Amino acid sequence: MVLARQRFKWLMLIGLAVLAPAAHADLMSTLTVNGCSSGCGSGPFGTVSVTQVNSTTVQVSLMLAPLEVFAKTGAGSPFGYNLNTAASLVGGSLTSGFAAGGSNGFAGGLGNFTNTILCPACGNGTSTPQFSGPIQFQLTGAGLTSANFVANANGFFFGADIGVKNAAGTVLGTNVVGADSVSFSAVPEPGSVLLLFTVLGGTVLTFKKRMTA
Repeated sequence: MVLARQRFKWLMLIGLAVLAPAAHADLMSTLTVNGCSSGCGSGPFGTVSVTQVNSTTVQVSLMLAPLEVFAKTGAGSPFGYNLNTAASLVGGSLTSGFAAGGSNGFAGGLGNFTNTILCPACGNGTSTPQFSGPIQFQLTGAGLTSANFVANANGFFFGADIGVKNAAGTVLGTNVVGADSVSFSAVPEPGSVLLLFTVLGGTVLTFKKRMTA
């Protein structure tokens, strides 16, 4: 009887571990295209991730590499992204210090993006105050998914205007950087998840019957 109870507890723990949703992004992209003339290095300069929150909402995050800050130079915006559908910013979801902007063009051959994120609190150029993010926010729209993030006319999904510092904090150069490719992660089909629940549920019932027999 004790052994059966122990087996049942272990089964429940394994079931919870299997069913626990893994933290992953549905879309990942790195900012690797560099418009800097000197002093900025070869990248990658940052990582963009898009995660599905529910059937109409995604969360977007831009994480810069170490020793980088967002620039306010007019060559672009701190962050630009390209959508093929209408979406609105979820109120209160945007990182403090940043604000939603409209469509804007980027230098360095990156072209126009349908949406941008501005940094009103940033100093001009890369002067203080400096912000290194990350920039995080949520977007909502009918049926919005990571697949709605598409390349613009110049082939870029995302763009950013940044400054790169040395270890002493001196800005070595500013540049616009872009992502011209993305990778999508596999998302479990609803049917597969349901099947997993069914199999585990049936196994649990079997163990319960053995315990009471």
